[in-house]
Amino acid sequence: MRHIRFSLAFFVLVIGSCDRAIAQDWASMHMPGDHAGWGDLYMDEVTGTLYTTGLHQLNLNGSYGVFAYNGAQWDTIGLFAQGFPKAILRYNDTLLVAGGFYSPTDGMPDRIAYLDSSGWNPYGEFDGVINRLRIIDGELYAVGSFELVDGQACDGIVKRMGGHWEPVGDFGDVLNAGLYDVIKYNGDLVACGNMGVAGPSEDDVFIYENGSWSALGGGLLGSVSLAYAMAIYNNELIMCGQFYLGAGNAGHCIMRWNGSIWQPLGVGITDSSDSYQAAPSTFALAVQEGKLFVGGGFWFAGHVPAQGVAVWDGDVWCGLGAPLPDGVFDLEFYNDTLVALCAGNTVDGQYNSGVVRYLHTTYNDTCSLSTGMAIAERLLNPLRLMLWMASCVCRVKGWASVSIIAPSGQSVRAGQVLTGGGRCAPIPIGTLGPGVYLLRITGCGAVRFTVGD
Repeated sequence: MRHIRFSLAFFVLVIGSCDRAIAQDWASMHMPGDHAGWGDLYMDEVTGTLYTTGLHQLNLNGSYGVFAYNGAQWDTIGLFAQGFPKAILRYNDTLLVAGGFYSPTDGMPDRIAYLDSSGWNPYGEFDGVINRLRIIDGELYAVGSFELVDGQACDGIVKRMGGHWEPVGDFGDVLNAGLYDVIKYNGDLVACGNMGVAGPSEDDVFIYENGSWSALGGGLLGSVSLAYAMAIYNNELIMCGQFYLGAGNAGHCIMRWNGSIWQPLGVGITDSSDSYQAAPSTFALAVQEGKLFVGGGFWFAGHVPAQGVAVWDGDVWCGLGAPLPDGVFDLEFYNDTLVALCAGNTVDGQYNSGVVRYLHTTYNDTCSLSTGMAIAERLLNPLRLMLWMASCVCRVKGWASVSIIAPSGQSVRAGQVLTGGGRCAPIPIGTLGPGVYLLRITGCGAVRFTVGD
């Protein structure tokens, strides 16, 4: 018997508080300068310092700053005039920044630098932008859009070995090197981004096995898909970015990998129209106290208002009250306080320079109806799956076109279904292999279901 899980995207229960609706939810942290987009927040557990990088300009002078917050005040610890720093972390007691900055002067740092008593110094030679730094099992990794590092050819990912950088594996015939994140899941490295590899497989998310990279779970589907960030939550790999449910992906802008198949997180994340016609960018993931925090340029999560930041607890999506209207590029927790790096300079009616903190300790201002993901599995006859719930939703009587999209993005079933007025018609679809499928009914919407082993 196959295990079938339904994930319906039609009904939402909105639960809110009138008191919270008029209260202030976010406050400026009074970072110096002005923020215009992109960047990183990093909590240094060794020193208790919060760092931020990005398009932060002091007095609009063309220099991009690196700032440190000690709980009472901000300090400017670096200014970069050519390009801006995107990533920051501490590695072996050394503070590193990386990004797209460069210097026309020999001996000055390009793309990556470390800080000592003399200032910022070179930490390798990269020919392209570094998007993220990660420490995995005590080793330092860099990912980005570079193809030559310390004189060696690579495909956008390298590891620090001794006093230099070494390429990590072979992707094959790379069409464009562009990685945004790397993480370890179930003992294997996983990298994601906006990177194409020649061949029949899909791209953008890869797993490293036996010295080479290959598409994970078939990769991301759709010609405009890309992935920005990953995290581990509830023993699953979470990936967010800009990808479409309609292209055949398991989720819309965010989905999870359980080691075998990609699956959605509820009904996913949507734009200002709360539809699946566009894919808003999701840039940031953070995990804290059993909850997954997501930041980006979206408006809704689980069909409830969650502009800029949304919270997933494994069952429901929640918004956090006042919107962050121009997008969130990173999320971090500073002494248990949620901090967001945002593009907009007005939040809750107050001016800010790009770094704001959340003023509450609970994260459920407005929440969706439970998805019932933990209890939604049903055993059905694989020879005649009765997907009657989708046809019940339609209120227009008549025959409608129905199609089922496989994980590969191809239509595997097509036909007609009788709909309308609450009258349900079973849809015989035969036997399907394991995977996440999308059932579409013209004029009625879509429903996802999972076929397990």
